[in-house]
Amino acid sequence: MDPVTELEGERALVVDGSWAGEPVRLINVYEPSDVGERRELFQRLRSQLVTSRTIMMGGDCNCILESGGRCGTRAGEGWMDDATKLLAEMVGEASLTDVIGSMGLDARNFTWSRPDGSVRSRIDFVFHL
Repeated sequence: MDPVTELEGERALVVDGSWAGEPVRLINVYEPSDVGERRELFQRLRSQLVTSRTIMMGGDCNCILESGGRCGTRAGEGWMDDATKLLAEMVGEASLTDVIGSMGLDARNFTWSRPDGSVRSRIDFVFHL
C-alpha cells in the first residue's frame, strides 16, 4: 500500500494500492454541506481522477446528481448547484460509473432523510472505473 493522501483535513482520503495484482486508487469523500467548500474539495479531487489505476470513489457527496434524487420537495429549474455540476463533469470526464445505478437501482434508494421522512435524498455514491 502506498502512502495515504489526505485532502482538506479529513474530508477526503486517497489511497493507492493493488487489488489482485492490479493497481487501484481508492478515494473516500465526506463532502461539506456548504456549496463553496464542496466545490473547492471537488476541484482538488479532480486531479486525483487522472491516473492509469482503476478508481473506486465513494462516500457522502452531499449533493444530488439527478433530478429524481430527491423526494418530498420540488427540485425545479437550477436545482444543480456549481459543486454538483463540477462533480457531474468529473464523473463524466473520468468515465466513472455510478455502481448503484448500474445495478439497476435508481434514485428511489435514498441515503438521507429528514427524521419525519418528509424529504429524502440520494447524496451518497460509489463510482468505479
